[in-house]
Amino acid sequence: MARETKTIQCYPDDEKINRECAVQASFGWELIGNQRCVEEKTYGEYVNTSTFHKLTFSREKSSPWYSEVTALEDRYNTLTNSEPVCYADEPGKTLLFWGIMGLVFGLISVVLLASIDMLGTVFYIPLALLLLGALFLVIYIARKVRYSREYDRYWRRMSDWKDSTGKEAEEIRQQAEAIVNSLQ
Repeated sequence: MARETKTIQCYPDDEKINRECAVQASFGWELIGNQRCVEEKTYGEYVNTSTFHKLTFSREKSSPWYSEVTALEDRYNTLTNSEPVCYADEPGKTLLFWGIMGLVFGLISVVLLASIDMLGTVFYIPLALLLLGALFLVIYIARKVRYSREYDRYWRRMSDWKDSTGKEAEEIRQQAEAIVNSLQ
């Protein structure tokens, strides 16, 4: 008997792993291995560590439902691969932190220097800090607004996709599951 095997990478979230196993079982795949993997990539002094699960599935190619279910699986994969993706990244808190710090220290320095009557050349340093802090805050706010708009557009696209293509994909999955379960 000929069997086929495939491996899928899934991030370590029990809900996602269980969902992936259920979807694969709908198309006749049996889970034969679940390996937790840790991957480290070094970029200069920075080390990025990611954890994922490697799920290995197998199914019998001589099953009576094989050709019909693989056709449904191909259609399902085509539909789910068209799911919208959000490419916007939420702005980091670093700009916000340095913006606030620049404003606070710049403002305190300006007030102190003005109160002791030192409005000479040294006055421009805290003023520059104040302006730099304000600039960082403006950049942070602009990025946050852009992210919010993109994220809203993504959720509108995702909602439309779920109402149409997502429903069709789920119907195909259920159809394949019914075929697999009826002919076993």
